[in-house]
Amino acid sequence: MMHRQPAPNERRPETIATGEPVRCAFCGALLATTGPDGLRILRSQLEVLIGGAEHATFVCYRPGCRRINRFDIGSG
Repeated sequence: MMHRQPAPNERRPETIATGEPVRCAFCGALLATTGPDGLRILRSQLEVLIGGAEHATFVCYRPGCRRINRFDIGSG
């Protein structure tokens, strides 16, 4: 049985806490991880650390997905 994925404007932002993986809400791809210093993104030789943000918006990197994901970053 197939289930329709909600459109991006139908989805509510998800709150993430420190220590959690950040995954695409549609396909489950790992987008980032959280830690005490902030949100960490690792792709190939690129490493990005974002601290002090209230929310983050990602476009999934998987070619078959490319969906928009918005996350509220909780205080853990």
